[in-house]
Amino acid sequence: MRDLPELPQKYRDAFESARIKAELQYAKRAEDFPHHPQFADGPFHVPILIQKVFFDYCTQAREACRRGKLSLAQVSNAVDAAWPTICDHYVERERGECSDEEKSKLRVALWKTVTDDQQWKRHLSELGRLPNASRLTESSMRERLWTCPTCLKVPSS
Repeated sequence: MRDLPELPQKYRDAFESARIKAELQYAKRAEDFPHHPQFADGPFHVPILIQKVFFDYCTQAREACRRGKLSLAQVSNAVDAAWPTICDHYVERERGECSDEEKSKLRVALWKTVTDDQQWKRHLSELGRLPNASRLTESSMRERLWTCPTCLKVPSS
């Protein structure tokens, strides 16, 4: 994932480790359904992988902020930029070439599942409890819960 925003090395390494574990779990998906191979190629595996990797990235960015290695603004910007990068990476890898419009539609559809997920709410809640988080007002947190400024943007190739 060449366009993924950089995290400090310690957190980048932890993210890469979590990403590898998620990809290994994805690679072993057929083992979960040995008597029903059609489920191994089900349409739900790629979105699950995308969410897992995205939330792992959020966790490491948040931890870097907690330890003073990134500011809240840097975490916010990194997470916003990470979503389309991670989503597009796995969509292209697993489904082949897609038009920018197809990728954008999929990102928007998947983003709705991200904002509904308890992990996203926990991410925002934990960001709100970090030092210097007083700048995050309740209304800005609510807005952030339902919107993603980069969901509709297509990374330049």
